[in-house]
Amino acid sequence: MSKQYVSMTDFEYVADLLRALRVFAPEFEHLSEDVTEELIESLGVSEAALRRAAAEVALKTAN
Repeated sequence: MSKQYVSMTDFEYVADLLRALRVFAPEFEHLSEDVTEELIESLGVSEAALRRAAAEVALKTAN
């Protein structure tokens, strides 16, 4: 069985989705202000981690 790898594009795609959620989070009217702030912060952290992972994959596959 061969290994399946996640590509740089896969990481970037998910990061883009998280960014979209983060941008529109203030418009989720059923969320409290505290939950909205926590959601925005954690989505930002997750997005940044995915973008770092994409950069690492790009570096390793370029060599």
